[in-house]
Amino acid sequence: GFFPVGGNPLWWGHVLAGLMAVEALHLDVLVMRVQGEIRYKQLPETDRVPVKARHEIARQLLAHFWPLIRYTDLGREPGNDREGAEELYRFLALNAQTRLHAFYLLGIESQERVERYLAQHYEAACRHGLGDNPLHALTIGWIQRGAYGAQVTLRELQERSRVHAQRAARAEPLDVALVQDPQIDLHGSSTYYRNTHDSAIVPRIVHEHTSAPLGFNDSKAILVRDTKEDKP
Repeated sequence: GFFPVGGNPLWWGHVLAGLMAVEALHLDVLVMRVQGEIRYKQLPETDRVPVKARHEIARQLLAHFWPLIRYTDLGREPGNDREGAEELYRFLALNAQTRLHAFYLLGIESQERVERYLAQHYEAACRHGLGDNPLHALTIGWIQRGAYGAQVTLRELQERSRVHAQRAARAEPLDVALVQDPQIDLHGSSTYYRNTHDSAIVPRIVHEHTSAPLGFNDSKAILVRDTKEDKP
């Protein structure tokens, strides 16, 4: 499983939904990739947790879930604003000699989101030559979120993938999967935490950094080694 998240900040929904995907899709391991610079959506500057802070918190937190959930530092390098679909192909390139079936995981809360990310994935697949490496396979794994995610069907998602395959002149549609579970919180989000600082929905390490005197949005709140070895 390749699970890109903003991590702004990480909250229990990320972890629990990831674990549910591991169970539902029979994944061997879940790689959680934290976004670098968040430029794909509008955020007030006060809501932008520094890249190093978000990555360091993820690294520390996910160490407790090793080896089932693993952290990757893809996205941590300065100026990286690539979205998850692009980073997926960097991940595949780094594992070019490894046989793997990657499940790209993302939340599904609206039909608009389905259309947007299917288009993005078909564009990336064509540009990066998905299928050229016989050792690699890809499935887009949609995780239930919101009212739309609770009622959408796998058949609907497969049909939308076929439509996008035709638009992209791709012979084979991208494979899709759907993770639905009545225990998935349909309404929580990192935005809710930034607005309320409700410690119940985040891991302790997140709330401790939020409550630190320097504040979660100050890059000095978390000290990260900055050495030559500290690179992806």
